[in-house]
Amino acid sequence: MFFYELDGDCYKEYESRKLTSAFHLSLLSTADYSAGSAKKINMHSPSSFGNEKVKEYAIKPGQRLMVISSMNEADYYGNNRTYEKRVSFIPEQNHEYEIYVKDPEYIKSAGDIIISDLTTHENLKNWQDKICKKSGLF
Repeated sequence: MFFYELDGDCYKEYESRKLTSAFHLSLLSTADYSAGSAKKINMHSPSSFGNEKVKEYAIKPGQRLMVISSMNEADYYGNNRTYEKRVSFIPEQNHEYEIYVKDPEYIKSAGDIIISDLTTHENLKNWQDKICKKSGLF
C-alpha cells in the first residue's frame, strides 16, 4: 500500500507498507501501532473473515492511497515476470474500510483487490491525479 501527498502539481509517494494479510483502515485519530499479528483500534468486526485476525490501521482522511496486488513468476528461461493490479482511492472522514486480495482468477495474473466501505457500503472515491516522477535510479 502506498501513501501519497501533494507536492506542487503532482502527488508524491511518501510512505509504503507491505501488507501480507487482510486489513482494515479507519479514519480515527489514534491507533495501537504495536508489533504483532493483530492490531486493534476497535473497528467493526469484519463479516467476511469470521474469526480470523485482521490488522487495523488508522489513516488520515483525504489522503491519496494506492493498493497494489502483485505476483512474481520465473519463466522457463529464468526471466522474472511481474503481474500487477492497482486500486487508488481517497478515504473519507469517519469511514472504515476492509481491504483484501482475492486469489487470482487466471494462472498468470495478480489477485483482484477488494475494498469495501464498511460505513456506508457505497462506491469508493477514486483518484487519477498526476503522480510525481521518482528521482534517483529506482
